[in-house]
Amino acid sequence: MTQNREHPRPNFNNSIAYGPIYLMGIAAILYFLFCWFTGIKQVINWQIMSHLGDTKAIVDRFSIAGQAFEIPAKVYFVTEQYIASNMQINHLGSWIWVAIFTVGLSLLSAISTRFQAYYYYVATTFLIILIVSLGVDELFGQSNYLYSGVFLLAFISISYLFNSYFQSANILTRFLAFLFLFLVLGLIIIYFAVEQYPFLLLASKSTIGAIIISLLFIFFIGYDNILAVLQLTTKGSGTNSLLNFSIFSLIYLINIGLTHLHNIKWLNWDMLYLSPYLLLLISIVIGYFQLGKKESTYSSFLPKIIEVKYLFLGLTIITLGLCAYSFSTGNDPAIEAMEDYIVYIHFVMSLCFYAYVFFNFFPLFMQQYDVAKVVFKPLQFGMYYFRAGAILIIFAMLMNNQFFPVMQSFSGYYNSIADHSVASQQYKLAEAYYKTALGYERQNHKSNYGMASLAAIQGDNPTAGSYFRLAIQKKPTAFAFAALSNSLQKEDLFFEAMFALKDGLKIYPKSGELQNNLAIIFEQSKSMDSSYFYLEKAKINAENKDIPKANLISFWIKKGIKNKQIEMISEGEKSKYNALNANILALKLISENDSITTNKYQFNGDSTLNMANFAWLYNQTLSNSKNKKYTEFNFQKFAEKEGNFNLAKDLQTAQIFNEYYAGNKLNALEILEIINTNSDTTEIGKYNQVLFNTLLKKANEIPSQINIGSIITIQEAEKALATDPLNDNIIDKAIAIFNQNKQEKEAYSILLTARHWHKNSPRLQKLYILQCFKMHMLPYAKDEMVALKTTNLTEYNSFLPVYQAQIALVEKANEGFN
Repeated sequence: MTQNREHPRPNFNNSIAYGPIYLMGIAAILYFLFCWFTGIKQVINWQIMSHLGDTKAIVDRFSIAGQAFEIPAKVYFVTEQYIASNMQINHLGSWIWVAIFTVGLSLLSAISTRFQAYYYYVATTFLIILIVSLGVDELFGQSNYLYSGVFLLAFISISYLFNSYFQSANILTRFLAFLFLFLVLGLIIIYFAVEQYPFLLLASKSTIGAIIISLLFIFFIGYDNILAVLQLTTKGSGTNSLLNFSIFSLIYLINIGLTHLHNIKWLNWDMLYLSPYLLLLISIVIGYFQLGKKESTYSSFLPKIIEVKYLFLGLTIITLGLCAYSFSTGNDPAIEAMEDYIVYIHFVMSLCFYAYVFFNFFPLFMQQYDVAKVVFKPLQFGMYYFRAGAILIIFAMLMNNQFFPVMQSFSGYYNSIADHSVASQQYKLAEAYYKTALGYERQNHKSNYGMASLAAIQGDNPTAGSYFRLAIQKKPTAFAFAALSNSLQKEDLFFEAMFALKDGLKIYPKSGELQNNLAIIFEQSKSMDSSYFYLEKAKINAENKDIPKANLISFWIKKGIKNKQIEMISEGEKSKYNALNANILALKLISENDSITTNKYQFNGDSTLNMANFAWLYNQTLSNSKNKKYTEFNFQKFAEKEGNFNLAKDLQTAQIFNEYYAGNKLNALEILEIINTNSDTTEIGKYNQVLFNTLLKKANEIPSQINIGSIITIQEAEKALATDPLNDNIIDKAIAIFNQNKQEKEAYSILLTARHWHKNSPRLQKLYILQCFKMHMLPYAKDEMVALKTTNLTEYNSFLPVYQAQIALVEKANEGFN
């Protein structure tokens, strides 16, 4: 006879609640990993300072009557230096932390309503104290507890109702109720808070409570890793289970100890150390799956395993969120404090758990039983004895270390408060908070870099340099070394700046940014071989390899281009980085090597130009001019932009080349003539004068490539004039065609324009005289005949019969009229 056992039906309410909360836990882990790996880059980044250099290139060569002429132009190239930014305020990171903390706190509040007996009152009291510590009233400019009181009244009411009257409500309902309450508070803050950055201040204020929650959580999971070791080494039992458990436990404890010694700078062996944060993640994952085996540790206050999982996830969300917030704000004292807490608690709890297992289950080990199955059913000493012992040992370790992790926690807290003051531009107050943070932990990077940033904002480079020096003493970053070097350079202390970068490369030998900056300093000190050496290394190691590549090209431009270097530089052709493309174009123009190409890059046609964009635009225009191409940019719009004021003359020069070689020669000459009218006696003024005369000579005297005989219609004449508006043969032909088509005024206008640019051309003078006769402008013809006699007597004598014949025709026409 078989008996049918009815399987329990799943609780879909719990499943629905569990899904979103589980996803929140996964999201917290992923966000923590992101902040862990990006770290300080979220608040300090590499900025680029561009230096513009120029050299000479030949845009065009031509000859007239056997005499060679060149049209020169300035070519610009860019050298770029990495500048470490000031300490930034990570508003987004703070908002995310407030959101994470709100979700985690809502979940803990929901779970607390399921606590049994007096545990509920203890948990609720703790949550009330935590909420009061947030200082909500301060956000509204109040010194009393009006807003906090109203909010707490609503919080306590909801909590008590769920605990006493709505006990059947599932976790999702409870969670959403508390989350809704916190969101209402958030909306009130958004619309009514007088504080400029309320959530930035809330993010800072919430860290103290979050640290306490995190410590409780870490203490709760502190022995889970060693519990997993016990399960692995005693699975299936065996004669050596105690020995195996002891050996693996010893290895685990030694690794934690080595990590701690490395963190406090007592040990610096060349080995791979176990990261405390990796230890935390491992213990979270293992701890989650161990919950079912630890029923005796929580059954007195939370009997259902599913609720314990919700509690676990809530604690996970807040703990990892707090760690992520510390990483995302570059708050190294808070990061280091949490590292010490993790190491202390895991080491002591693991050691105490080993003692707990050994003293309780030694006889079972000898009898080859699977101890892991009964590990939470002690034979002699309860787990609470060892937990109490662990607390005393941890306290003793903190005392022996002069409570340094606690001091670092306070330092991290005041760093967060200082960030809020910086965001509000209350620099004096921010300075006071940073100094308070330094009082708790003098060598922390965050406070010193923040103080240096405040000094740099106010232009106090010596003070900034002194704080940057402090920032690199204990936990340096490549940013701090670069910032220190830049501060020293501003004080003309180039050798000290060089040594600062060299010191940085001892710690960060693969920092392409430091190598790039060191190469620039070596170049300034004329140590060209060293400069080339570090540029080559930077080209390999820099995150943006195009920057040292661009600098390498500018290096060869200044030093002197060789064919070998031209071949080497062709590797940059596929880049989209404007500084590199600008320098490649400069190289192309200097070497007159048209085989060198670059990517076409577009940007906003009315934007403020940085050095790289300007150099690219200018060089691209010259390169296009050589190939008779038109650059589609509104140079006048660029020049009129306020931010481009210092570049206006160079933009006009680019426009001149662009117009002239694209066929709009008159436009180019008109712009250049205006510049010359207002030109000074400086080198730029002399250059513009030479350029004007050379372009005018080329336009006037170079034979046209157009077949004059093919010009028949007005449209063909206009097209020919657009190409060569000052060519006498084309003008002669065009005037004839316009006259044939009864458009004498248009023909006259063409002559006026041509004579403006070629005042002493006898041929144009004669054409002008004849056109005046056609238009019955005899006085103008007589005046121009006098001018022709003055400028060129030979041409005057040869043209005199023609002139006299025209006069005779006019007189005859007048007689007939009379």
